[in-house]
Amino acid sequence: MLPPVEDTILVENPNFATLYTSLQSEFLCPDGTTKFHAAQKERKAVTEALELGYRRAAKSHLLQSALGNLDISPAPTATLATARSSAIFKQHPSELVESIILLSSILRHNSVPLSSSSTKLLETSILWTSISSQLPQIGVLLSSHLQTQAIALCRISNPNSNASFLHRAIPKLVSTVEARQKTIKDKSQELDLRRVLLVGKVRTLLSLHHHASELVINHLEQVMYGSVARRLKIKSEYLGLTAQQLELEATSKYIRGYKMVYTDDVKSALSEYRLSLHDSRERLKEKKRELEKILEGYGFGQPDGEKKKIMQSIADKHVELDKECKEGNMNLGMDKNRTKNSLVV
Repeated sequence: MLPPVEDTILVENPNFATLYTSLQSEFLCPDGTTKFHAAQKERKAVTEALELGYRRAAKSHLLQSALGNLDISPAPTATLATARSSAIFKQHPSELVESIILLSSILRHNSVPLSSSSTKLLETSILWTSISSQLPQIGVLLSSHLQTQAIALCRISNPNSNASFLHRAIPKLVSTVEARQKTIKDKSQELDLRRVLLVGKVRTLLSLHHHASELVINHLEQVMYGSVARRLKIKSEYLGLTAQQLELEATSKYIRGYKMVYTDDVKSALSEYRLSLHDSRERLKEKKRELEKILEGYGFGQPDGEKKKIMQSIADKHVELDKECKEGNMNLGMDKNRTKNSLVV
């Protein structure tokens, strides 16, 4: 069978729920095997043959067990069946007991084949040749033993029934046991399913308990600290409104100050000053163009120009002369310092 699945998983996964339901109802048997196997007929025939073999083996084992567990003691009992068996023991006690022991031993060691000499010796024995005459009496004893065991099982399965009516439940004993086994299996499956459902309900219960605990804590906080919280909330709202008022006042003061500083006269003066700056910029550009034309006359701006080379050499000479002048001034300063020091001494 398919393992049970929680309802929450089926609800959260509808596609899986559809697949699970289809597998459980349409494609799989209760034992977990498929309903649409390619060799379904052959498997069914093999299953029926196995069941028939199981029944035959069970009957054989039941007869062997009953024959080995027969009460062959001559002590009488109160039941009718045992009274009949006692009468049989009185007629042929020794031969019957020996036949039962022989059959029980042969059936118990049936898996180990006898040797040819042992088989020949057994077949020529008087007890083996006369065992066919003892079979009806052995059958009566087996019937009595099986009836006693069946009555004991009926007493277990029907503990509240009258002991004198237990023999009536023997024909229904097999069907009763099968029905109870099926009931036990169904109850076990139902128990597993309820365990899974219980897990989901416990999870839901824990979540509800957690939510209830949160509500209780919130209620206690409101009862104990509600007034303080409301006071702080009102104070924060008041401070927010005050800040908005200050922002509006600052904006209005900025506008008034701007109007006080930048009057119409100031604005006109600034406009005229901007125009004068524009005119000055244009004059500077014009002066720059004139100076560039003058420099072009000296060869600047023309590649490999002779005038440019001459002016460059003049500039280099000017730098050298400037450097020599600075060195001369430094030497004169040093001489003056030496003269002052000599006079002081």
